[in-house]
Amino acid sequence: VVAAAGTFGFCEYVAVDRYSATGSVIVTNGTLLIQKEDKTGISNTDVVASVNFSETIKDILNTNGIFKKLADKLDNRYTYLELKSASKIEKRSEDSLFIDVTFESTDKEEAKRMVNEYLKFTDAYIEGFIEGAATISVSGADAAKKVYPNTVTSTVLISLGAALICFSIIVLV
Repeated sequence: VVAAAGTFGFCEYVAVDRYSATGSVIVTNGTLLIQKEDKTGISNTDVVASVNFSETIKDILNTNGIFKKLADKLDNRYTYLELKSASKIEKRSEDSLFIDVTFESTDKEEAKRMVNEYLKFTDAYIEGFIEGAATISVSGADAAKKVYPNTVTSTVLISLGAALICFSIIVLV
């Protein structure tokens, strides 16, 4: 009971809430769009090439330059290293064309703003690396969700752990 009360009190009154917002980028190598327009169909080779190409784009989106540009856009309230450590840029799955861009902050609106500002100039930034070789589509963040602390889960797990320790001591005695 003491452990549960302590955990609940920590989560509700001491821990600083963290919020996460996610937007996405989809990038193809351009051949998917061209073949769709002239109705010749999409080949497996073009899809595989686009999937491999999205890995390169993910690497471009993780460079320091884009975070420096974001720091400027956010009036230098954060360093580019702080922004980089507050972000997570990853493909949804190994064979996906979607790249999710997630930022965490202690302010719900700030997390959403970081994602949306970042996504505003990603297409121009990517174009700087690979002129005309990509088709880029961006979807911004609509909302941010609380990711830390999870009061209910933490309280239940700590309570069960404390109960297990108490039970173990009783059995040993």
